[in-house]
Amino acid sequence: MSKKGFSLVEIMVVIVIMGILAAVAVPQVFGMVERTHRGIDATNAREIRNILVRAYDSHELEFPQSTQNDGNGKNVNTTVAVVVYKDKMEYRASGTVQVNGGDWSSDKGKAYDRIRKLLAEAGFDKVSVQAKNPKDGGWSSYGVLMSADGTCKFFSSEEDINLGGTSGGSYESAISKASGSGSSNIELFMGANK
Repeated sequence: MSKKGFSLVEIMVVIVIMGILAAVAVPQVFGMVERTHRGIDATNAREIRNILVRAYDSHELEFPQSTQNDGNGKNVNTTVAVVVYKDKMEYRASGTVQVNGGDWSSDKGKAYDRIRKLLAEAGFDKVSVQAKNPKDGGWSSYGVLMSADGTCKFFSSEEDINLGGTSGGSYESAISKASGSGSSNIELFMGANK
């Protein structure tokens, strides 16, 4: 009479092999998911830049002055920033920036609405951060900064970026710190994934 089936040793060998495969595959799968989330953020940042550039080219965004006083007696570049967080988006600009003819400083409420509207018309008013691991080469918030000459810079931070208030140069100081001179994680990610 022949016995059919697997011996205990054969079953144990199969379980060990499956455990080894799982130990190798699971981190790879989670890594691919995180790279996908970061790729979504990078794509969204590029599209936000494109929206700002189109607004600049069509004169919806104007920079009557290329520099402005930061409140501490220093001239700084005038800018517009769009920052994306896990649960919201935030818009700031130097006081002399004009959005659809309205001056940012004297028309604050409407200027915020105009920037939001630019993004909403392109379907980008509800974007949020997708990256999950800010301490491991990711970010908790990212943004796009447009300068008076129409150039844009991407930036990110492991923590939420605090853009400060709109008076006395606090925005200009905060954006200078956030955008810094080195490459941020989102810029490094974009460079590695061209």
